[in-house]
Amino acid sequence: MLSEVFNNALASLSPEGPAVLGVNMSPDNKFAFVELRTIALSDAAQHLDGIELCGRNMKVGRPKGWVDPSAEAKATAAAAEAPTVASGVKATTSAAAAAAAAPAADTVGQGLFPTPNDDADDPAMQNARATMHMRATSERDATMAIAEVNTRFPPTPLGVPAQTLTRRCVLLDGMVSSGELSSPRSREEFKEDLREECAKCGIIDAMVVPPPPREAIDAGDPGRAYVSFQAECSARAAKDMLNGRVFDGRVVAASLASDAEFERARNGEWLPPRPPPGDPSLCGILRVRGMPPEATKADVVNFFYGMGAEEDKVKIIIAPGMANLAGSHPGAMSTGEAFVEFSGDDANIQQAALKDRAVLGGKPVSVFRSSLEEVQRVALMGRTMI
Repeated sequence: MLSEVFNNALASLSPEGPAVLGVNMSPDNKFAFVELRTIALSDAAQHLDGIELCGRNMKVGRPKGWVDPSAEAKATAAAAEAPTVASGVKATTSAAAAAAAAPAADTVGQGLFPTPNDDADDPAMQNARATMHMRATSERDATMAIAEVNTRFPPTPLGVPAQTLTRRCVLLDGMVSSGELSSPRSREEFKEDLREECAKCGIIDAMVVPPPPREAIDAGDPGRAYVSFQAECSARAAKDMLNGRVFDGRVVAASLASDAEFERARNGEWLPPRPPPGDPSLCGILRVRGMPPEATKADVVNFFYGMGAEEDKVKIIIAPGMANLAGSHPGAMSTGEAFVEFSGDDANIQQAALKDRAVLGGKPVSVFRSSLEEVQRVALMGRTMI
């Protein structure tokens, strides 16, 4: 279980394979050493400190006596006094049944703050300074990561009714080849033919046929067009009418597109191909941690706006002993954790996963991949989800 927790949380940072190389559990099951693939992964793993496992908060930190590999050669004396774990973290809980670990101090005893009589070359002092520098670097990197993600995704306030995604645009792929759209004149002619066909479904606001780049033409990629309607029902009708139809021996792929995609195409951008709606790569389950306890399902839906989250697909985990209050005080007993399922035509779990460390209700939240098996395991542990 402990390996699965770390592997799931660090999956996006370890594309080459599972993040965990091994777990060494203590005989009494009160703590464990977790060996990770890289130092960078062990740095990231420390952000899991405080997450809930088996009904208790897990504490994650460096094992006592951990030595930064860059300073290891100069810290022989300090390393001889305590075991060294090259790229590990120590996880503990106070529960014997919990597969987790107890916090470990990174300090090395006396001499953390030097005096005029301290020896500048003392190995223990250098190890302490290296540890302090590592902590400062990790905190700075975390702060920069939060700032970066919230530049891309603005903070989501609480208490706003769930926003319903409106898609008035249709993306049409494959009616013609990209080579047939290489000139402005050919694009205008195609646009007029397409306008006549799409007008059967409703009033058209605007149309865009982006110029294909040379690479797309050389690769024989299909041409594409975007049609924006005044009403969403018109866009959906056009999608249903055109998807799968054959034009000049070509099968058309029609799907709903976002306003942002339409604007990018209007500005001349040739967007990379994306999986079709409902593709398995766009669907799945995410686990969210660190939400304000008063956050509701509507707040979670707004946090993932435009990515396929719906209120009936959000399950908020309830604190132990508080399930009887679920009806009258839904915000008073939340653990700040939730499972969110992404499915259907609007699902885009790949985009949703990028919101890790984005702000919800003034708090940066953690977002990572989960699974139906994890949801079922939490339920079997007796946890209530609403």
